[in-house]
Amino acid sequence: MQVCSLPLLPSLLPLAAELKPMSIADQQLSAIQNQISQLQAQSSVQFLQSQLLQQEKCSPSPCSSVQEENSDPIAEAIKTLNSRPNRSSREHKKLTLAEKLEIIRCHETKIFSQTRLAERYGKSRSAISKLLQPDNVRKLKELAGAGVTTKMKRCSSAHHPELERKVHEFFKTVGRNDPAWRFKLCMFAEKTAINLGISGFKANPGWCFRFLQRHGFVSSTETPEDCMTESLVKQEVESQTSTPDMGGEFSAFQTVRSIAPPNLINLNAGNAELPLLPSLSAILPLVLNMQRRIS
Repeated sequence: MQVCSLPLLPSLLPLAAELKPMSIADQQLSAIQNQISQLQAQSSVQFLQSQLLQQEKCSPSPCSSVQEENSDPIAEAIKTLNSRPNRSSREHKKLTLAEKLEIIRCHETKIFSQTRLAERYGKSRSAISKLLQPDNVRKLKELAGAGVTTKMKRCSSAHHPELERKVHEFFKTVGRNDPAWRFKLCMFAEKTAINLGISGFKANPGWCFRFLQRHGFVSSTETPEDCMTESLVKQEVESQTSTPDMGGEFSAFQTVRSIAPPNLINLNAGNAELPLLPSLSAILPLVLNMQRRIS
């Protein structure tokens, strides 16, 4: 058997060593290109989603427009009550006059039961039942009609609506331009309470300030101490003289508020006018003597 000698071929190992790093670089390059294409696809999808969300927010849905057109008072009341916090967050809060009137309206129109109203307003069933008693309903409606602001939280049906209405109208006629408007307001309230047969009523500075709060006449900077000036004058006069008649102006004296403290008093005796005196206690004997002479 004859053996044929084949020609010597170059070794493939050097070629393989040269081709191997080239194939790894190509694979890495293709992998990077795939990652870039995937990231571009994801960013384009996210951009389209954000655009769609913005269009949905800007354009009103047809269902909502139909619901707004078909809304009725019952639906509005349900929406208002459902938007209120739960009972635990309103457990210790006072109801305003507006909320009490809303409860009365919902009960009278039979929109909700007393149990549902108690849940929505954070009150007990007995408290809602007491509020809806005929006497309380009548007084609360009368107080609202007497000029009491519906924002008040401490508005009880124990207040006398007719007294509140008359004093409200009196204050609107007197106003704050009169230097002694608080004094006159308290005097008118006490006289009206007597005429209405209300016993135990006292128009003190605290009542005056609370009345102004109930009717929305008090400013944010006003305090109960502002009602003390005319009250002190009233107490000193009542200790020496009888209650003046509210049917006309006070002919005995008037407080001068435009002059700096101490408050000065101006006396009028017929056509004669006495000079201003610096103290009320100094002129009280003269006032008493004048009244005795007239009587």
